[in-house]
Amino acid sequence: MKYFFPIIGAGRYYPDEAGEHFDDLAAAKEYAARLAEDLAYGDDALRGYVICIIDDCNNEVARLRVGGCH
Repeated sequence: MKYFFPIIGAGRYYPDEAGEHFDDLAAAKEYAARLAEDLAYGDDALRGYVICIIDDCNNEVARLRVGGCH
């Protein structure tokens, strides 16, 4: 299944137009967790932003907070 990982926060929206293919939601969540960790400590830290996980039917199936608990 294809999942998309848009990022929202501080009045901004960063779409994910490409998406990624994963076998299941658990694998998509693992990817999002790694992405959240990378973003929290990157040069352009986005702590407090949220990564949404959207499936290929455009349903939001999960959210993870960058730099914090989800």
